[in-house]
Amino acid sequence: MIRPMNQSPVLRRLKLHAIQLRRFFMLKVLHADDSPHRLAMGVAIGLFIAFTPTFGIQLLLFFPLCWLLRGNSVVGFPALFATNMFTIIPVYMVQYWIGARMLGTDPWAADFRVLDQTYDSWWQSVQGYMTFTLKHVGPLGLGSGVTALLISLTGYVCMSAIVKQYRMRKFGSYCVPRRKPNLRLNKNAA
Repeated sequence: MIRPMNQSPVLRRLKLHAIQLRRFFMLKVLHADDSPHRLAMGVAIGLFIAFTPTFGIQLLLFFPLCWLLRGNSVVGFPALFATNMFTIIPVYMVQYWIGARMLGTDPWAADFRVLDQTYDSWWQSVQGYMTFTLKHVGPLGLGSGVTALLISLTGYVCMSAIVKQYRMRKFGSYCVPRRKPNLRLNKNAA
């Protein structure tokens, strides 16, 4: 394969990652020996947990929920990384804004001076921080619950449709055909 001289190493690496991602999707997702419902359920659970404010304990929640709801954890695992340490702050800000709007409060009226305030005792500082935190948990929880539900439902519908369409076109049914066992163990015998 001849590579153009002006192609940067970053572009080549991105193309390689795109090829690897496509290969993973084709072999591990579309050909997985599981029903389209279970594959889509794994993705939906992964997306739901990714968009809730559970950063840091996502894995601890993901695997038990996949087991409980019968989702495919191998296929849903990459969906957990829809949010990461680079995207979590903007995602939480948008979710907080949505939740505050739904509750009818001003999303930008947060008074952060409470965090700079000095207190007489450590217990007063704990109470001040807890009051500030509990004041903002409601909008963030509501906003993240709504966005996580919408994104996970969209992920479920899209994944189910993609798997069903691919399998119908490729195999003629929603199930991956079982491979026939090779009964001839020795090629020389017969």
